[in-house]
This record gives sequence, C-alpha cells and structure tokens, in this order.
Amino acid sequence: MTSAKETSRKYWIYTLISFVAFVVLLAVLPEFFWLSLPFLLTFGVKAYGAM
Repeated sequence: MTSAKETSRKYWIYTLISFVAFVVLLAVLPEFFWLSLPFLLTFGVKAYGAM
C-alpha cells in the first residue's frame, strides 16, 4: 500500500510541474501551450489512478 501511495504522490508532483509549465507557456508563448497538455493530462489521469 505504501508503494502505491508513493507512486500516486509522484504523479501528483509531475501533474503540478506540468500545470506550472502549462501556465507559463500560456502566459509567455500562447501558441505553444498545447505542448504541455499531453503531460498534464496523462499525469493527471495516472495520479487519479484511472490508468
């Protein structure tokens, strides 16, 4: 159980980092914000445990 919790925590951290990158890209280079979307969505889904 501890391993699953640590893995989920890792994915939540990756999701947060991806979200920060998403916001930065949206603010600085809005035409390239979509480059961070696959990471944000994939890690978000993995953090929820749906994949």
